[in-house]
Amino acid sequence: YQKISRSNKESWIPEITELGSDERELVDAYLSFEMWHRLRDIQGLSCETAQAAILKACSRLLFSRG
Repeated sequence: YQKISRSNKESWIPEITELGSDERELVDAYLSFEMWHRLRDIQGLSCETAQAAILKACSRLLFSRG
């Protein structure tokens, strides 16, 4: 399942393939159900706030490469 999930993420967001292995692992973690569960159920964030947090984290990692 995780191999399929990672492959799907890379096809939906091709910039992931340009990252180093450590950064790819971070993106995979940011986009995981476990992260969503933690933000929503454990930390109590609203859906909108959790979405914004994940988007911000991924965007910084993917697009701050200079």
